[in-house]
Amino acid sequence: TPPDERKNDATVECIAKYRMELARLGALANEIKPTPEQKSAFDAWRTSRIDLFKATPCPAPPMGLEVPAPKRIETQITIMSATLDALRKELPAAKALYSVLTPEQRKIFDGPVRLAVPPPAAPPPAPPAGH
Repeated sequence: TPPDERKNDATVECIAKYRMELARLGALANEIKPTPEQKSAFDAWRTSRIDLFKATPCPAPPMGLEVPAPKRIETQITIMSATLDALRKELPAAKALYSVLTPEQRKIFDGPVRLAVPPPAAPPPAPPAGH
């Protein structure tokens, strides 16, 4: 694939990933159902979470073996630093939101939707006896 097409594919992938993250935030809001009193804390946390998505370079800079090792390390530091800075900004908003959530809402917030991690897969069914 020509480099320009790969770049376009990566951009499309970034847009799709960003939209998926926004959908997950919407799903979390639907599950938590913040009260009017909780809405400002939820919105502040949501904004900080979106800022985290935006802080992560996408498409990611090249880091494959075609990139000299020092440049790869430099790129990794840049990405990790941006992510760490964004997480540090998200933490106070997450704490503020958490402090106003009910125990039931906290269970939802602590779960896989908030972390954008799929729930664990169910174990495969056992094979029929005798097989």
